Amino acid sequence: MASITKRGKVWQYRISYYDSDGKRKTINKSGFRTKAEATAEARLTEADLIHGYDLESATTEFRRYFKRWYETTRMPYITERTQYNYRNTMKAIDSYFGTTSIGDISSDEYQMIVADYGKGHSHETTRKFHHHLKACFDYAFRNGVIKKDPTFSAKVVGKQSEKKIKYLSEADMNKLMSQVIETTTLDNTANYILILANATGMRIGEILGLTFDDVDIDGQVISVRQSYDYVLTHKAKATKTESSVRQVKVDKVTCSYLAEIVDDRRSLCKTSDKNVDGFIFINRNTFKPISWTMVNKVLTRHCERAGVPRITTHAFRHTHISYLLNNDVYEQYVSERVGHADTTMIRRVYGHVLDELKAKSDDKVIHLLDIQKSSASH
Repeated sequence: MASITKRGKVWQYRISYYDSDGKRKTINKSGFRTKAEATAEARLTEADLIHGYDLESATTEFRRYFKRWYETTRMPYITERTQYNYRNTMKAIDSYFGTTSIGDISSDEYQMIVADYGKGHSHETTRKFHHHLKACFDYAFRNGVIKKDPTFSAKVVGKQSEKKIKYLSEADMNKLMSQVIETTTLDNTANYILILANATGMRIGEILGLTFDDVDIDGQVISVRQSYDYVLTHKAKATKTESSVRQVKVDKVTCSYLAEIVDDRRSLCKTSDKNVDGFIFINRNTFKPISWTMVNKVLTRHCERAGVPRITTHAFRHTHISYLLNNDVYEQYVSERVGHADTTMIRRVYGHVLDELKAKSDDKVIHLLDIQKSSASH
């Protein structure tokens, strides 16, 4: 039962209760103009306690609650790169929410914060920010800390990023690869990476993470077992997803280039103990995988000399996927080859290609049916 008292010119209430661990707790709130206002608020609070709401946690600063939630439910299970993203989110939380309690954040306030954040960030970055916060609020809601989830139905906005070319046409890619191959020497590690990226659609981190044991030249197979963190740790790490662990078949020409650099780097490593991990695409002087920045610099130079639009290394992945789809390679096979769990990503990102293929298939089916009907009528 709540105790309602007057203190000076204002009214206050005090509620005593036992938490889930059997510890005695109290809730005090003052500042009410009348006894009736204090009584009404106290009754609502008592009802919340009866329904199992964790009112003590609801008064915790959101930034502190988020940090505790992150360290308990996320940090032990995610990569260093993802931890880096969460740390950026926590900086933004500190800036936007300050000392605000988690239980005091309304849907309107949350929407305004997401909208403001989106003014200075891309849509994708804003989406990740919202995703992090939404997961925390959902956890708090399910555990009775808050009565409503302020992120429910929130709209994510963000700056329109500059439109970049995601992939090259088959003709432009052929021109680019001719330029790459013509300038390939064992001193130019980046060229070998570009050749492999073009033939496999592998992520740049997956290529940099390849070791001598991952390559079967005779079987023309590459085993993708790990990735390489070229941004933060500069060490081997787990692949992006479980489905990214896979085997990729490679053509004979690409295998011949792969054999060249594998033989050269393997011989080189016999003269030093620096490359203990057995990485293939290493700098011949440092014995460490070459930097992502260097690969892109080399690629930019090749694009300029070949007279094709400037792209980044990731465009090889898009181009490889588009090339396979345009040549009627089965969607599921393409997804498995590039390490997607299913065809969802293919359908979302390459919908325009699939639409074109559907139109071609429609024409082909109608043509086949016309032939069938024509044969039946004779």
